[in-house]
This record gives sequence, C-alpha cells and structure tokens, in this order.
Amino acid sequence: TRRVDFENASTFLRVRLAANAPVGSSIAVYYRTNPTGSTTDLSKQPWVLFSPDTAVPVTPVGSEEFFDINYSVTTAAPFNAIQLKIVFTSSNSSAVPRAKDLRIIACA
Repeated sequence: TRRVDFENASTFLRVRLAANAPVGSSIAVYYRTNPTGSTTDLSKQPWVLFSPDTAVPVTPVGSEEFFDINYSVTTAAPFNAIQLKIVFTSSNSSAVPRAKDLRIIACA
C-alpha cells in the first residue's frame, strides 16, 4: 500500500468502497496513521483493524451487485499521513470478494 501524505493535519478518517462479498467471504480494512510531528517511520506504526459502520451485506454467489460500505474513525491525535490495507478472504475459490470505487476522506 502506498503512503498518502496530507498538507494539513487530520483527526477524522473515512474509507468508502463498493463491495461484493459472497457467502463464505470477507473483506477486512486496516489503516495506520503517522501522528503529526512524529519522528517514527509510518512503516513502524501498527496496523489497526477498521470496523465497518454497518454490517457488510452478504451477496449470493455469482451476484454482480455491489454495496457501499463505510469505515469511519476519529482519532485523538492529529495525523498527517495514512496507509490502508484491504484483505480479501474466502473459503471458496470460486466466490471471492471484490471491491471497487475506493474513496478516502480525511479532515480535521
């Protein structure tokens, strides 16, 4: 995942994506932030699991329907850089989860 740097510090992060998660699959979104003024390299910061704002709808196998999923967090410490990691898992190699239309919003 690539590092995204911000010109201004942020305390709020929202990730939106359109997801298709068939039965037996899952999508996990992780993030890590670089606190403003930190001298620690972003790659040394721990990954934090995002919880979706609402449950991720399960779609039937073979469905082409995508649902918008939101992940939001308000941090105590302002940050000036982030990285995201999206992990797709499935118990059926013919029914894998998919995502599209990724949007990342950060603001103070």
